[in-house]
Amino acid sequence: MIQFYVWLAIFAVVGYFIVTDRSIAEYFLLIIGWIKLHFQRWVFMVSWHIRHNPRNPFVKWHLDRKYHAMAKELLQAQQVCED
Repeated sequence: MIQFYVWLAIFAVVGYFIVTDRSIAEYFLLIIGWIKLHFQRWVFMVSWHIRHNPRNPFVKWHLDRKYHAMAKELLQAQQVCED
């Protein structure tokens, strides 16, 4: 129960400073924007890693399929040039 009152006191003090001083309110919004930006960056990096990591079996299968199709196309083009 004491922990609740500690957090309540911290938020009350921060809220008081935000209400009374405009620069602190702007700083608070800046910090929230910074946290949001870094969270979005982390989500993008994780999602990119899941979708493009060659160790992922689905990505490996997709790349093998794409490169196999490209190899077949190149072999056909080479055979046409030799004829």
